[in-house]
Amino acid sequence: MQGFFIDLIVFTNKIKIMIDKINLTILDIQDGVNQFACNAPKFDCIVGIARGGLIPAALLSYKLDIKDLYTIQLSSYDSNNKRGSIFEKSWLDVKSILNKNVLFVDDIADSGYTLRYVDNAYKRYTAQCSYFTCVKKPRSIFTPTFAGTIVNDESWVNFPWET
Repeated sequence: MQGFFIDLIVFTNKIKIMIDKINLTILDIQDGVNQFACNAPKFDCIVGIARGGLIPAALLSYKLDIKDLYTIQLSSYDSNNKRGSIFEKSWLDVKSILNKNVLFVDDIADSGYTLRYVDNAYKRYTAQCSYFTCVKKPRSIFTPTFAGTIVNDESWVNFPWET
């Protein structure tokens, strides 16, 4: 994982904060997946949270040899790109996860609101509910079961599928 400072400076209470920009590679993502797979418990299915969690979910599906792979799409932005309440744009049929050991996958636990929403909405239907993210920030209000790497709260993370 490479990190470097960019020229963006944020002034907060007269304190200069340099924003760390981190460009993850697909190898970084695969390393996190491989580390998790070494000691992963058995899962019945994987749910990728669109869009950022779809590629890591597919990688985990192959690595853990889990063919039951589902997706949900959530959004917390309105048509004007303003952050608001989280809503589901595509739903997960709860029959597919009913009484199963489920792994939910997303790219990042930044604020944590997405993962908390998923936990509140779906955990009650599962036998066991676990969470994998490629990246976690300390400020996240929800702690995933496994995170590939932890970065500082001010970091801006670019994933390989975003370029």
